[in-house]
Amino acid sequence: MKTSSIKNYWYKQTFIKEGPSKGLSPLNRCVFIMVLTGVLISALDTEPSLNESFGLYFRVAELGIASFFFCEYLLRIWSITENDKYKGYAGRLRYALSPLALIDLLAFLPSLLTAQPFS
Repeated sequence: MKTSSIKNYWYKQTFIKEGPSKGLSPLNRCVFIMVLTGVLISALDTEPSLNESFGLYFRVAELGIASFFFCEYLLRIWSITENDKYKGYAGRLRYALSPLALIDLLAFLPSLLTAQPFS
């Protein structure tokens, strides 16, 4: 498989409008599940008794979820050049600075930068 066909595959998996069928791609289903899991963990973490017993697990899970979103973000930055609007490095930068990409970055970056799962 050529790099361009691998990139095209991930582009179609990552961007909903570009997928071959209606509905969510397998990757976007995983994203959806990770968002729900993150919300559930955040809610459970606010309960003092649960935080006392499972706080370490919650932090490790949060770091894992943030790492997943970091990888998904990098995958989108890498594969965006399959869209003619975002060709080359300038296109990648233009996409990375778009409002939706910046919101995605701001959603997971604080978790990665402040992660202290074992403290």
